[in-house]
Amino acid sequence: MIGWIGNTNLDPFKTADGTRYVAPFGQYMNELLDERSKLYAESFDAVVLVLDGEEFLERFRSEAVEELRHVLSAVRQFLCAKPGSVFIMSNIALPPGSVLTYLDANSASGASNLEDLLNREIKRLCAEYPNFLVLDWKRLVRLHGYYALVSDKFSYLGRIRWTQEGFSALSKESERLLNAYRGKSRKVLAVDLDNVLWGGVVGEAGREGILLSEEDLGRAYRDFQKHLKALKRTGVLLVIVSRNNEADVEEAFGHPMMALAPGDFVSRRINWKDKAENLADIARELGLGLDAFVFLDDSPVERQRMRETLPQVAVPEFPSDAAELKRWFLEDVVYAHFARTSLTSEDIQRSGSYVREAGRKQAAGKLDAASFLEMLRIRLTPHVNDAEQSARVAQLTQRTNQFNLTTRRYDEHAVGGLMRSKDTVVLTLDYEDKFGKEGTVAAAIVKVSGAEAALDVFLLSCRVIGRRVEHALLTEIEGALRGHGVRTLKAEFIPTAKNAVCAGFLEEAGFSRGPGKDHEKKIS
Repeated sequence: MIGWIGNTNLDPFKTADGTRYVAPFGQYMNELLDERSKLYAESFDAVVLVLDGEEFLERFRSEAVEELRHVLSAVRQFLCAKPGSVFIMSNIALPPGSVLTYLDANSASGASNLEDLLNREIKRLCAEYPNFLVLDWKRLVRLHGYYALVSDKFSYLGRIRWTQEGFSALSKESERLLNAYRGKSRKVLAVDLDNVLWGGVVGEAGREGILLSEEDLGRAYRDFQKHLKALKRTGVLLVIVSRNNEADVEEAFGHPMMALAPGDFVSRRINWKDKAENLADIARELGLGLDAFVFLDDSPVERQRMRETLPQVAVPEFPSDAAELKRWFLEDVVYAHFARTSLTSEDIQRSGSYVREAGRKQAAGKLDAASFLEMLRIRLTPHVNDAEQSARVAQLTQRTNQFNLTTRRYDEHAVGGLMRSKDTVVLTLDYEDKFGKEGTVAAAIVKVSGAEAALDVFLLSCRVIGRRVEHALLTEIEGALRGHGVRTLKAEFIPTAKNAVCAGFLEEAGFSRGPGKDHEKKIS
């Protein structure tokens, strides 16, 4: 359930099924400060505070800042009292005009300067609390227009500040932001080629005939490619799924205006097979679920075929006008499916990681298992309760489904709290072999109680399954627990539809089965 509070009437957010709590108008500060309020009594998926910036224009500049600081102080009190809560707060967008006219833009005391000052105050909380998120209301105003989202008439009649479009935008943006914070973004963008990366059909027009340039609509396709390349740098994997002749595509990639190169794609299926079949084949090759994929294609027929055959794949509509590509891509693809609130070193290196994995698979095909492991020359570096690893550990708990004993999920704030607890050990392993570094690939969260400990989380990235990294992780755990005086380690395997690969690990690692799901192992 989401809790909504604000300095205007938010009653239109109320739902009949009770999936939202909306604080009474005028009570948002009481809700934050009174520990008997519903915000404290209930466990919300997130609390969202929406502020109408015009309320601050009624005060002098110094008073407006002080008023906001008073609000932020109440937010801090709530976060300290409810450390497990996710708190989302909108930044402030002031109206696009005032009686001061051009003094706003030409004076240090203008409203635009006040807006920046207030938003800097809000953003400071991001550094203090990892579970505090800013909903970018200013972005929505730029996207839709101030008076498309804000209604003076509704405000006068019922203290309702937002239009229907405004409420819809706030709801959608908060949902996307929360999903991004919880690591629910997708991993792979699969693209068609003709009339997607360039205008026209290369098999008919040839390299020189496709639309790709720095002029007219050819520039729209080139800019679209640049955005794809930028998205790749955030850790999104690019793959090609296209009905085409390989030779024609190779020729197209030699076009002087091509911003993307074949090496930007971790996998390619360029043939005349069914696209859904090709995409499923890529998913198997990369070791990823179909729900990690987004598919872009200009053909309505191909899009519908993909939706019907592989419903787990996200298939957004595609603009009929190339001039709309950039705006559509950012809003309907990136914000909708690849949004994130943090970026780890593993994210940045992900595309190269899959290229290196292809090299490992090629080498593995020529050797037996033992020789392959010896050839890799694996080096593992352990980290215990390392605060710099908290974002990556949270990301692993959210995204790892195959080798994951319990599939318990934690956000970054929760992981940080566990690392600071004297009763918890959070252990990670960094991986490197002859092909290169893969960053943090394994993590465990161990709860300690006297001479006993229990594996709360034990997981391994799918990229290193089959290389006995899980046994190395367990060895490091046992070594760390000996220092805490622990003599018995308990564990459980909670089966899901995806984690069968680790079903027999506990017995293989020397755990004896106890009653129910419990396993235990003596630490000598």
